[in-house]
Amino acid sequence: MKFCGIICEFNPLHNGHQYLIKQAKEKTNLPIVCVMSGNFTQRAEKAILNKHIRAKHAIEAGADIVIELPTIFATSNAETFARGAIQILNSLGCVENLFFGSECGNIEILQNVANFFEKNAKKLNVLTKQAINTGKSYPAAIEQATKTLCNELNIQDISSVLKTPNNLLAVEYLKQLSKQKSKIKPLTIKRQGEDYKSQNFSCLASASKIREEIFANNAQSIKQSVPPFVFKDINSASNSDFVQKLQLTNIKTKTKKQLKLYFEIDDSLCGRLKKFENSTTYNELIENTKTKRFTHNKIRRAVLNVTLNVTKKVFKLAQKVKPYANILAIKNKNNLKFLNHKNITIIYSARDLKLLSKRQNKVFAIDKTANLLYEI
Repeated sequence: MKFCGIICEFNPLHNGHQYLIKQAKEKTNLPIVCVMSGNFTQRAEKAILNKHIRAKHAIEAGADIVIELPTIFATSNAETFARGAIQILNSLGCVENLFFGSECGNIEILQNVANFFEKNAKKLNVLTKQAINTGKSYPAAIEQATKTLCNELNIQDISSVLKTPNNLLAVEYLKQLSKQKSKIKPLTIKRQGEDYKSQNFSCLASASKIREEIFANNAQSIKQSVPPFVFKDINSASNSDFVQKLQLTNIKTKTKKQLKLYFEIDDSLCGRLKKFENSTTYNELIENTKTKRFTHNKIRRAVLNVTLNVTKKVFKLAQKVKPYANILAIKNKNNLKFLNHKNITIIYSARDLKLLSKRQNKVFAIDKTANLLYEI
């Protein structure tokens, strides 16, 4: 049996996500396998609902299997997030399509952008570094580098495609499909609903706006924006600030030498974190540390890596180790037989954990730490 893959966070699952799953099933006529972030997300924040509840929601919305994206990938930048997710889908050996939403809704445009970035990777990297050295933020530097190179090559400027988050992720998915020599065919539809920055509230509100309403104790207002089975679980939403206090404490108690062992912390960022280690709150630390080079999200990810013990050494190992698929939810247990158990380690029950190698266990340890941290 073949499957259609969806890469997601579902933080929380809303009407737009349910529409995506429905369209994937209708357009491919295949069962759906989701690769979903666990208890922490790409913004290096606790997911609003734990991974098992969100996986259950995915099944209720029409998915057939939900696999956890290992934390080390789920809390990384777009490129690494995509790399980890595509590696899992590719290794399953039964995924025919990758289905995703994008702001442009045109696979040819997105594929052309992905090809451009692959073909000109070295030159773009040089131009991006030059732009950063002039004081531009990382996103602005990429945009300028893209515009500059398009002008040099006398081709149409494609930088506008990268200004929206779903387009950006889509391009990273396509790049990874190519790099990993995958036979998975990508398909996209135009994203439905409000922009992620929009303050408008509707039946297709963004996940960001929904979380904002929940944290403001306006949970009742999201009733029209999420499926009923999600709304009934919203009272389980997590909003503890203890994890943030712990992260701040870890920055204060680690020496510079220790901090530089962790992924995403170089000499410069280490210096800024220690400079502002006496910030009174986690958010104050992030805000004080921010520069045009170091965005809020990059700093959050770096600080979380300290608490999760994601060292540079472990991150490097994660890029090479055989992937594993931790099954969070499944509609029909019989579907397990269609997964390729040779290229990927399938974890369906606790007894399957003994199948993990020593190297895999070093990566899986990050997931276990994230789970413990989430429940604090």
